[in-house]
Amino acid sequence: MVADITVSSPRWSNAEWTEFSNYLRSNASRLPAATRAGLLRVVSSAPPEFRAPLQRLLSAPEAASAESRRAAAEPPTPDAAFDAHRFEALDLSPGDLAERAMAEGPELKAIRLDGVDYEVTGRFIKGLAQRLHVSQSIFQLFEPGEVLRRAAKVQPDLPLRLTVDRRANRALGLVERAGAPLPVAQIERVLRGDPRLLEFEYRDGEFAALLDMGEEWEIPADSAYRMRIRCRVPVDEMSEPEIHLATFRQICSNGQVAEVAAFRSKMQVKDKGGAHFARLLSSFSNPQGVETLRNRLLAAQSTKASVGELMSLDDLFRENLADRREQMLVREALMERAGNPCVRYGVADLSSIGQKKRALLPTECSVADLLNMASEVSTHHSRRLRSGAAGVFDGWAGSTLARPFDLEDLYGNEEAAEGRYFDRVEWEGGRL
Repeated sequence: MVADITVSSPRWSNAEWTEFSNYLRSNASRLPAATRAGLLRVVSSAPPEFRAPLQRLLSAPEAASAESRRAAAEPPTPDAAFDAHRFEALDLSPGDLAERAMAEGPELKAIRLDGVDYEVTGRFIKGLAQRLHVSQSIFQLFEPGEVLRRAAKVQPDLPLRLTVDRRANRALGLVERAGAPLPVAQIERVLRGDPRLLEFEYRDGEFAALLDMGEEWEIPADSAYRMRIRCRVPVDEMSEPEIHLATFRQICSNGQVAEVAAFRSKMQVKDKGGAHFARLLSSFSNPQGVETLRNRLLAAQSTKASVGELMSLDDLFRENLADRREQMLVREALMERAGNPCVRYGVADLSSIGQKKRALLPTECSVADLLNMASEVSTHHSRRLRSGAAGVFDGWAGSTLARPFDLEDLYGNEEAAEGRYFDRVEWEGGRL
């Protein structure tokens, strides 16, 4: 299968070139010389930052692999553009917040600290509501200053800790004080220092690191899947660090991958120096979870999706794709893959089918097709999603895999999965 690799002038994103590079680091030495020569012509059109490393990898794969192993043995150099010290944890009281709240009409807009206005985020509002034991909707019904003044009267000594991002001037999570927080610089050091690290990013109050577990297996009539873990750590203590098992679907014709994250585990960090967090991360394996996830993917490929499961993904695309034209095109491709169930069942719209009956009616696609389509959009077309929507797709995939499928052991699937499901979608006509 590896010998048949052919690619011609791909228009890939940087993320896709990164995944192709990772694939070649593991497999370049096994490719025939003729295949490597063909790929050398292809990577000549790669972005400059990928071109030279890929050319070295294909020209001398053994030497490049040795260099990669040496680099993995050394802790990665922190990105100079990211400053972990931009975050500061401040101890406040409800009275302090009431004095510093900056409103625009009925809406809380910022918290003023030391003469600087820090923009209020969703994390701040969520934390404030949790600390005051009220619904978040209370801030839409009452003037925020009034809510905070009442809270200051009822709980004047409530110990609060606010994390601010001094570079972006944003007020992040608000928690109750409980000991010293785990330093953000230590979190970054541990994540970046893990030799399995593939990706590292900070976004919206959270660090996210993708780590390779070095295990791969085949799903018949689909593809090879490689096990990875994604670790998420909030910088503001709004939640505990957590790890998701993740599978990456290896599309052999072009090295593309798509992520399905599932099976979340919380991490109970016992110290604030970073050593315990590092041990938890390095020792995580979860063999039972890996085997369960593999079995669920096998079952997903061999089970037809129900109308109800199809509609749940259709709703996901409708709600999370930013451009309406692209919503329509993606949903049309989804229904086409499912065998146009409206025609099959003689209805103008699937919502006219009763909810209980939807779980009993099969479509012409498998549950694995739905998972692959969801992960393809959230991974390869994430820039077309509304802000923060990629995590919604991960949550949907995880919950789908974690429960019995509607038609499991009732309607078997024998159709092979597709490599890419949305290649025929004319993306460029909509808003990027």
